[in-house]
Amino acid sequence: MSTKSRINIVILVIIAIVITLPSMLLVTYKVTNCKFLKRAVVAKLSGVFVKQEFPVFSLDYFQIGEFQKSFEKWFEQNFGGREVLIRLNNQVYYQLFKKSYQYSGNIIIGKENQLFEKGYIDDYVNINSMMPKEEQNDLIGKMSKVSNLFKRHDIQFILMITPSKAYTYPEYIPDCYRKLKKGTTTYDEIIQLIKAEKLVVLDYQKMALDCKKNSSLPVFPRGGTHWSYLTACYATIDLIDLIEKITMVKLPKIKIERVILNKKPSRKIDTDLVLLMNLFVKPLDYVVPIPEIKMYNTNSKPSMKLSIVGGSFTSQLLEYLKKYPMFASVERYYYYILEYKKVPSSGKPIKTFNPRDEQWWKDHILKSNVVVLEINQCNFYGNHVKCFLEDALMYL
Repeated sequence: MSTKSRINIVILVIIAIVITLPSMLLVTYKVTNCKFLKRAVVAKLSGVFVKQEFPVFSLDYFQIGEFQKSFEKWFEQNFGGREVLIRLNNQVYYQLFKKSYQYSGNIIIGKENQLFEKGYIDDYVNINSMMPKEEQNDLIGKMSKVSNLFKRHDIQFILMITPSKAYTYPEYIPDCYRKLKKGTTTYDEIIQLIKAEKLVVLDYQKMALDCKKNSSLPVFPRGGTHWSYLTACYATIDLIDLIEKITMVKLPKIKIERVILNKKPSRKIDTDLVLLMNLFVKPLDYVVPIPEIKMYNTNSKPSMKLSIVGGSFTSQLLEYLKKYPMFASVERYYYYILEYKKVPSSGKPIKTFNPRDEQWWKDHILKSNVVVLEINQCNFYGNHVKCFLEDALMYL
């Protein structure tokens, strides 16, 4: 048999294996009920997908080629073994090349398999342009005006700066990115302006660096982009202490009794980037610290209303504020306009609401005792920041 014939046979065998493997794995799972195979062949892919419906056929639709395009999009989501083949492909790139093309290529695999979102790295090494000085001064000016206007309504206004994993753990950023690092970040400059203006601020980026310096426990989980539940608990405690100080109102409080080290993360937010990689075998062999919490000073009945405007880093704070009622009510505006949630409440988050309305402000925000504006360390440009400040200047 010639060398060319042998090569052709090998290629045909590989093609046959690739085509039949998903079905073989599925049958094996059905027979053995293996939990490992269940995760691989049954679990749906993580991420946001727009479901493609099977196109309705018409001759005109077919002649202009639109039916074929729609069918192709539907087939991409529905061919046999799709999830398995995608996971296997992703696994090869991860294991051999330390690459992931999921999440639009925005997952960066750093040293010691630390996962980062590319946007945070871009900000840290200044791939993104820094906010010009004039815009920084304008932003701080608006924040100062809004703070003073809230005070006229007897409402305390707090800025909350949440941390970036890249800024906190730059030593794990791949060298090809670290070589691009030049100068300071927007955060480095703007936090000084905030302090100079004497605005009330919780600088959780500094807190994250202090936690890293003073403890061996991870501030961020290896496979996630958000702070750990332990770090979020420290942040919640600091928030309560600050509110009690500036309002002179005694509040129920929480304290950490002990920290449990989970050897395998089980909460979704501790594994958000791992899940988005859609791997066949997920690298979940890392420790996450989980605080055991006790509530005290419970003789102080919750009396105040807290409103929080911010992004995904506020989710863990909201979990703590829901589980441990330190306020009469808490309203969270997710990126200001995307989702409204109130606790205590058993209802689902509301997505059809309009906070950019004067009546809404009168009925909700202006009935708060404390308003918190959360801004991530690398997101001072955030649309929720701009829109909220604009509306505050208009309705206060």
